[in-house]
Amino acid sequence: MDNKAGSGICPACGAANSIVREFPFPLFRHLDFVRLDTETGRLGECSSCGTIFRIAKAQTLQDIDALYRSELYAAHEEVHAISVPGGADPVPASRVQAEALVGVLPDFPPRILDFGCFNGRLLQEFSTLRPDATLVGYDVAPRDGFPTGGAFTLETGDWRDIDGPFDLICMSHSIQYVREIAELMYQIRAWINPAGAIFIQTPDILKKPCALLLGDLHYHFSETTLTALMSELGFRVKMLQDMPFPRDVTLLGRVGDRVERDVSEFSGVSVLESAHNHVRALSNAIGAHGSKPADGILGTTIEAAFLDEELGGRTRFFVDENPKRIGQTFRGRQILHPQDVTASSVVLVPLGSQTVPVAERLSAKYSASFVVL
Repeated sequence: MDNKAGSGICPACGAANSIVREFPFPLFRHLDFVRLDTETGRLGECSSCGTIFRIAKAQTLQDIDALYRSELYAAHEEVHAISVPGGADPVPASRVQAEALVGVLPDFPPRILDFGCFNGRLLQEFSTLRPDATLVGYDVAPRDGFPTGGAFTLETGDWRDIDGPFDLICMSHSIQYVREIAELMYQIRAWINPAGAIFIQTPDILKKPCALLLGDLHYHFSETTLTALMSELGFRVKMLQDMPFPRDVTLLGRVGDRVERDVSEFSGVSVLESAHNHVRALSNAIGAHGSKPADGILGTTIEAAFLDEELGGRTRFFVDENPKRIGQTFRGRQILHPQDVTASSVVLVPLGSQTVPVAERLSAKYSASFVVL
């Protein structure tokens, strides 16, 4: 991985001592995991807060922003469900989030903002748990399916026009898309009531290193780097370790004073270099697998897209436990439930830090062969 010191200003904290690194792998569009033909393979890593940020021409960054305002993005369907301990079937991630956060809300009727709300699923879960809540969603463009009337309001366009205050602000998988992240966080400080909080959930790049392959995200974080940035921007942070999202950072932030940090926390192998090494190792494992049997790939997100690309698209299907994905297609091929995969089939498992436990669990439950990469 080629490094170049002192070549970038961190757009998150403003520090000038960032490192620029070349990322020599194919990149994909998060919307549909189609390979991108674009020059976004350069990433900066801040030596102060640790934030990883995309470096590209101004027009390229504007094109990324425009994608999420497009009709193409508005028309796509997002299906997020997770397996929880003791549960027979996956449940909506938004339900798990709302149930975990409802205890943060005050006794009086709360005001909740979901920043990056898409179709309002999380707010609908809150409406069930707290019927007295005022529920405000924000997205960059109108979203079909967002509830209308009653307690629900959808704000679009410029987030600076949103009127606070709020008792809880949620950013579930949205912080990576906001280029003006420092300005937004200062605005959030102004929006939050004194006893209020911000909830952030985003992929942990050390647990999901293939997220670096998403060429239309502006930022990547680990638990350590997001904590450092939030502290830099004036928030006290508590990690929500009990939430069942093993490859995500989940935290609760409250307005506080800037905390001086030990600069040694970013010494040694950098987060970006470590994540890059994981992607390189996966690429090497794919190469080592070579022409061995590979009938399917587990997953319908970035790891599966990368593996499929590296294998030249030779697998016949993808595998997902989410019942809402079954019968759909991913990269032009059918999505099957593990129970529908024949015993003679070989399914490759490329899930970062969760690869081994997931492969072992599926192998014990279903008849197909689940092979660790």
